Amino acid sequence: MKMRYPAFLAALVLLVVLLTACANQSAGPAAKPDVSSFRTVGATVRFGSYEQDGKSGNGKEGIDWVVVAVKSDKALLVSKVGLEARIYNAAPFSVWKDTTLRLWLNTGFLNSAFTQQEKAAIATTRVDNGASQGGGLYGVTSSASSEDQVFLLSYAELNSYRANKHGLYSSVSVSAKNQGTVEKGFWMRNQGMDGDRDEILRTAGVVEGTGIWSDIVTSEHYVCPAIWVDLNSAYFAN
Repeated sequence: MKMRYPAFLAALVLLVVLLTACANQSAGPAAKPDVSSFRTVGATVRFGSYEQDGKSGNGKEGIDWVVVAVKSDKALLVSKVGLEARIYNAAPFSVWKDTTLRLWLNTGFLNSAFTQQEKAAIATTRVDNGASQGGGLYGVTSSASSEDQVFLLSYAELNSYRANKHGLYSSVSVSAKNQGTVEKGFWMRNQGMDGDRDEILRTAGVVEGTGIWSDIVTSEHYVCPAIWVDLNSAYFAN
């Protein structure tokens, strides 16, 4: 006996609805972030997503961060790997506040890597760009502070937070590596006194004596973004 097509299609639609309902029920609500991990210095946490495996067809990968400091209800996170290889600025004689790298971090990267709720959890931070951020290295110039959601650590902060202790600045994503940079090292935030040089970290795991100057226009180095997240924000309350 042949089944009529309308009856067959109705049965098929009902089956799809039932299977979808079962799948949604088994999936349950989105997992709540483990706030305790974000409060633990040295912990690796996942926050946001960005293309890292060099296979854009499979979507973005979750970003792993290392908690390097916790102050009150905020945690300072630094990406565990270099996520991009970029120049520091499109023209010489520029300070951090005016660089294309800072602009990209707080627009292109911010909008690509985080949802609206995640962006709301990232605090806007007054970033000190004074000469003291050079950590005593010769040639670091002073410039005006900036208000950033995403930034780079300075050489002084690198030492202060003992970021090297947590294995940072030692590896890069496949996507960053595939960008073809021939330069090695990771950008710091500090500027040189001549205005066309910036500080990079070449040797991971060894802070003392690793500051080296590099041309901000012609040199591509890896970028490890840093962010302060507000642990009282709605993102962590869900």
